Amino acid sequence: MAESSVKKQFDLSDRVVLITGGAGFLGLQHAEAVAEMGGVPVLLDMDEDLLRSSLEKLRSQGYRRCEGKII
Repeated sequence: MAESSVKKQFDLSDRVVLITGGAGFLGLQHAEAVAEMGGVPVLLDMDEDLLRSSLEKLRSQGYRRCEGKII
């Protein structure tokens, strides 16, 4: 099956995307979308515990290429 034109338009293969507030609800949703489109989400947040939990959630969903940084 051919790749949809929408998916082609939003292809983020190997691009690094910084997400401020990345451990919050919307930040995590954005990180999942970035990872699904082939990008590498880097979550930036002030809450270390929440950041760790968010990274674990992403990795448990199969998104191995994600990073986090406390700011």
